[in-house]
Amino acid sequence: MKNRNHTKVLAATLQKRKEAAARAFTTPSETHDFCFKYFLTRGRKPVSDQRENLRQLGIDNSRILDIHYPDTNVMGFLIHNDYATEFLDLMKQHNLEPNTKFNPHNPQYLRNKKYLDMSHDEHHPS
Repeated sequence: MKNRNHTKVLAATLQKRKEAAARAFTTPSETHDFCFKYFLTRGRKPVSDQRENLRQLGIDNSRILDIHYPDTNVMGFLIHNDYATEFLDLMKQHNLEPNTKFNPHNPQYLRNKKYLDMSHDEHHPS
């Protein structure tokens, strides 16, 4: 019985690899671009641990291009626009909503000591 399940998993993995390889020979979609989706997190775990968590949630790690922590309690996922809806739907199935209030371009998240004493206008000269 174990071998039969292992064979099914192996076949599914091989099929995903073939589909990924075939995409290299197709024209880009109209929405060909990438986006970040941000979620709240309790703390910073190694990316390998977070990828295992995603796997447990049924998310295809090969579709997550990057995982990073842009701020305290915030985790960012770089994904292709064509995967964004599916990714968000999978997260919602587990009651996980994106953090739409986080803006990585907000000056409050720039914590370089060099800019600590500068005003907003000095940070962003006209």
